[in-house]
Amino acid sequence: MTALGIGNPTSSEEMPKQMEMEENIEDGLAILQTRSKRENILSNPNAKPLAERLTGLPLALATAGTYLQHSTIDCERYLKEYEKRWNISRRRPLQLQEYQERTLYTTWDLSYSRLEKEDPDAAELLKLLANFDNQKLWFELFHAGLTDSSPEWLHEVIAYDVNFNDVMAVLVRY
Repeated sequence: MTALGIGNPTSSEEMPKQMEMEENIEDGLAILQTRSKRENILSNPNAKPLAERLTGLPLALATAGTYLQHSTIDCERYLKEYEKRWNISRRRPLQLQEYQERTLYTTWDLSYSRLEKEDPDAAELLKLLANFDNQKLWFELFHAGLTDSSPEWLHEVIAYDVNFNDVMAVLVRY
């Protein structure tokens, strides 16, 4: 408090919050650097706004970092794309009203869009895998269920174990 009784913007009550926010941003930058495998993240002035935007959301930061690892775009461009999708995406489900849920959804949406462009079969397989429990899934399980009425993309992925393993390797990268 000042002599006039007006709170100082860096009062002792606000200092812990400000310090916590700075620590979270540093942690966010560390996550981005680790997942992106880009050594310049900590010194990159465009990385800080991205880390600030995703502060407190380690899964969103990890997803963004992984996207950056497999992309040539920089943090500034990622943030622009992120903001564009976060603000106006018609595909965003209406029930996601919380900031944190929209943030995570947006990072996943960016990654999924990239996956669709990089490997459409892997994107289709990911949609199929979303219907399974998160236990081990193996080639023979899918191959045994392959029928003449299965979609063409599934035939291409499941016809040979090498194809299946290649597509799964793409998914693991994401």
